[in-house]
Amino acid sequence: VELNEVVGMVHQFRLRLEQGVQVNTTEIIVQQRQYEADLLPENLPEWVAEGSDDAEQEEWLRTSLAQALATDNITSSASLLGQEIGAAVKVELETPEQENPYMVMHLNSVRAWASIEYALNTRSFNLLETVLDAGIEDSVVPIYRADGDVVITHEDYFEFYEDTPEDISWFGKLRGKRNPDPGVYKLIMIEQEGSQFIRIFRPNGDVVEAREAYLVLTRLRNNLT
Repeated sequence: VELNEVVGMVHQFRLRLEQGVQVNTTEIIVQQRQYEADLLPENLPEWVAEGSDDAEQEEWLRTSLAQALATDNITSSASLLGQEIGAAVKVELETPEQENPYMVMHLNSVRAWASIEYALNTRSFNLLETVLDAGIEDSVVPIYRADGDVVITHEDYFEFYEDTPEDISWFGKLRGKRNPDPGVYKLIMIEQEGSQFIRIFRPNGDVVEAREAYLVLTRLRNNLT
């Protein structure tokens, strides 16, 4: 396309659909590149993996598209199309027999952390502290070290409410039901072979009982975006 406010330039946009982090959602990834009109190659080269020539133009299309999708009626066939394209599962909750449950996010650390940070600020959670690039702690090395060095990219301390105040009815409150004190946990995210592994511990590094860890991770998984 040629944009009126940018004379003499030809802009090309690429839209890529992938399965979203949240279940039954689709992510739309926007990329932009541009050429001087007189130098537009006859055979356009392959797209690079990431990045755009003009971040503002990329953001313009992303914002315009988001506004259009928010106001238009999207047919079910479009949703099904989005689920079929790039339908690799991005988040998995693993429950091995010999160790506690953990979550795997097949995303880079920046994208994964953005999703976790969002979830830890929903009403079930209260994010207390974040430590970036925490390095390796002696207490967790035996759990995570496998075929090579493991780097802890994030370490987070948070509170978890199994029953949030909003979930307790006024009748329940009238009868004396109160939201219990939250559990306090430490979340550790490590990167291995391009995926992020998320596990839950006590603040002092002790292992959390399996059923409890599964409950916290399930709620976290449901709140990712």
